[in-house]
Amino acid sequence: MSACENSTRGSGGALDLDRASPIPLYLQIKRHLANDIAVWEGRDKPFYTDGELCEMFAVSRMTVRQAVQELVEEGLLKRSRGVGTFVVAHNAEERTAPLVNFREQWIADGKPISVELLTYEIQPCPVGYAAELDIAANAPVRYIFRTRTAAAVPIAMDYRYVPLDVAEHLSQAEASTAIAVVLRRHYSLSHADIYLEATTAGQTEMRWLGVPFGAALMLRRLRYFTTQGRCIVTGSTIFRADLLRYALRTPIGTQSTDALTRGEQEDRLVRLRSEFAAAHGT
Repeated sequence: MSACENSTRGSGGALDLDRASPIPLYLQIKRHLANDIAVWEGRDKPFYTDGELCEMFAVSRMTVRQAVQELVEEGLLKRSRGVGTFVVAHNAEERTAPLVNFREQWIADGKPISVELLTYEIQPCPVGYAAELDIAANAPVRYIFRTRTAAAVPIAMDYRYVPLDVAEHLSQAEASTAIAVVLRRHYSLSHADIYLEATTAGQTEMRWLGVPFGAALMLRRLRYFTTQGRCIVTGSTIFRADLLRYALRTPIGTQSTDALTRGEQEDRLVRLRSEFAAAHGT
C-alpha cells in the first residue's frame, strides 16, 4: 500500500490536505508523493497520471503539475513524452569520507538539502558519549541536534557532542554545516571512526522523520580525532534506510598516502546498500 493510500481521506474520498495551512497545496502534495516514491514498487510501473493526482487530492491540474515538476527537477521522477511519468531508480547517496562537506556534496549531485538546527546549547554529556570524549559523565558539552530534509521530506537526524573548549571554534551558524570541515581550521585532524548499524524507529524518529513506529532506519556513529589522539566530536546520525544509501571509498593501492586525502581522491566508489530486515530497537 502506498503512502498516499495510507493518508487520511476526506468525506469525498480525496486525500486530506490542510487548506488552512500557510504551506501551499502543491508543496503538501509534493511531500505525500515523495513518501510514495520512496516505497514505489517496480521502477517500470508508471507513476500517477496528472488526472489521477487531481482526483486523489481534489485540486486543479496546475497544482499537481507544479508538485510533480519540482520532483522531476530534483531527480526523483522523470517524464517520458507519450509514455508517462516514472520513478527514478536510485536512492540519495552520502559518502563516508569524514572531510566531505555533506551540503556541498548533495548540491553537486543535484539534490539540494536543507538543514534545520533545532538545538545548540550546553547540556550534560550522556555517559557513553562522555567516555568517548574522555570527560566526566554529565560534564557540560555543546549539544547539537539538527534535521536534514531533501525534496521536502525529512531524511536524517544528527546528534553531536562537542567539548566546550572545542566548541569555542564552532559558531551556531557553523553548527548547520559539516562540523569536521570547520574544526580542521583549528585542529590537525587524524582520522574518524565511523560505524554503521541497523536500528528501528521509536517515538523520536516518528516525530522528526515522519516514519511509522518500528520502521527500518540506519544508524551511523562517528568520532573525530586529532593527531594527538584526542576525540573532539562524537555523536550519531539516524537516516531513513528507504531513502538513503551510504557510499564508501576504500583505497587498495600500494602507495602510502594520507588516509583522509586518499579517501577524498580515490576514483573508485564502492556502493553499499543494506537491507535492514532484522533491525534492533533504538
